[in-house]
Amino acid sequence: MMSRGTVQEVTLNQKNFRIVKSHVEGEASCFHLFWLDHPERFVGLMYSTLPVVSIPLGDPDVYERAMADLHSKHDLLGKAQVLHNIHEEYVVTNYLWVFADVKLKVFADVIEFVEEPRS
Repeated sequence: MMSRGTVQEVTLNQKNFRIVKSHVEGEASCFHLFWLDHPERFVGLMYSTLPVVSIPLGDPDVYERAMADLHSKHDLLGKAQVLHNIHEEYVVTNYLWVFADVKLKVFADVIEFVEEPRS
């Protein structure tokens, strides 16, 4: 499990940051056997993309692996940098309920905090 880190409050309405990298991407996927999901009347409700029955063929925690992939592409450790504007693209491709391919892509911008000018 990835460490959640510490919580800090920052203000981004001043000139105390710069964008280091835009649109950093991490991705992960997992195949499932017998993907039977909710009926169409539940589409749009919370958890409607979760299957009723499935057998994962691999690590089903695609979010953790996608975030680990994102962090491997841009190391934040020991720097005054954070991920900002994080968004996800979650796609389930179902092949006649025999198996499904679950893919998750996570995108973010990397922001670095800079020293404020001293008066």
